[in-house]
Parts: sequence; structure tokens; C-alpha cells
Amino acid sequence: MSIEEDEIDAFRAEFCEYAAANISHEELQAELFIDGEFPLSAFTTQVVDQLNQLAPFGAGNTRPIWCSSQVTLIEPPKAMGGGGRHLSMNVSHHNSRMRAVYFGGGDHAEALTAAISKPLDLAFKPVINDFRGRRNVELHLIDWRLSQPE
Repeated sequence: MSIEEDEIDAFRAEFCEYAAANISHEELQAELFIDGEFPLSAFTTQVVDQLNQLAPFGAGNTRPIWCSSQVTLIEPPKAMGGGGRHLSMNVSHHNSRMRAVYFGGGDHAEALTAAISKPLDLAFKPVINDFRGRRNVELHLIDWRLSQPE
């Protein structure tokens, strides 16, 4: 498809008008495909090392996304990175505590703070954080929601 440069604004306006009239709210919701659900305690350094053997990860071989339900945020998330674009937080699940990092999740700080001590469902990628010789599992958060009543 090609379009003349001076027609871009008109095309954009008509395209947006068409989309607003023909695409439902449900169709605008992104889908997230979860590879499995496990308690956080399942993600030990040994397990994550084994998962990393599936590498190299990329477009044809994406890193698996896992979830855990009924996770509790222990304290308010802390902003990190330039402009507070990212969040760092500590979560608890069945007596296991773990650090989670939400890259690009700075806009969720207020909602997550309001959700302290409420059960959350988390979608994440477990990774090894190797810092100063200490290897720990941390979660790279993909998405979250308030847990639904069981």
C-alpha cells in the first residue's frame, strides 16, 4: 500500500473512525498466552537454569511465560530507571518471597500500591539475577490482575 504524504492525515482520520465504529471493546483486549501455572517456590535457580537451556530465545522461540495466582505484594512498588518507567517490588506466595521487576510498568504503580495485601495473579518470566556473585531468581513481570474469587 502506498499513500501520498499530504493524504496521511485524512487517511488516519477515516481509519480511526472506521476502527471506532467496527471494532468492539473485547476485540481490543490483548491476549496473553501462559505456558503454565506454578507456585513461586517452584522457580529455584536450578529450575530456571534448566529453563534457560531452551535458549536461544527470540521470535521463533520465545521465553516461556508462567503465572502464579493468589500472590501478595508485600510493600508498595519502588520506581526505578529513568523517569520511574520501571517498578521493583517484593511479592509473597505460600511462604516464598521473591523480587519482581516490571519493566515499563511505571504507570501501574498507583494501582499496585492500592492492591497491597490483596491477592494478585501474576504473569512473568523467571530469570537469574547474578549480582556480585549472588545468584537469585527474580520475576520479570509481564502483566497482573486482582485475583478472582475462587
